[in-house]
Amino acid sequence: MMPNLFAITAVGAMPFSVVLADEGVFECVEVVRVVPKRRVVCRGSFNDKSVYAKIFIGKFASHYALRDKAGAEALKKAGIDTPDLLLARELNDGAYIVIYAAIENALNAE
Repeated sequence: MMPNLFAITAVGAMPFSVVLADEGVFECVEVVRVVPKRRVVCRGSFNDKSVYAKIFIGKFASHYALRDKAGAEALKKAGIDTPDLLLARELNDGAYIVIYAAIENALNAE
């Protein structure tokens, strides 16, 4: 069951599931980044693959999610290594989820 994403304000272990109809279930293991009232980024699994999911929330959720998806597609088209986009769809509550394959042993640029 998905928690109230607007209430998440800190990173850390927070297991929850997002049922994605025919596409399967995303299982969040850990919240790794929060932009309060806009986005929650989770590490987890989707269809037996290690993934990262960005869940966009709020009034402009679809705008930011579609922009994120378009950016990933542009990077891929330009030949820049980027995680595979596995799913991007609107959720029942107006939130929007974008799921990327995890890259094992990757270095964070931050």
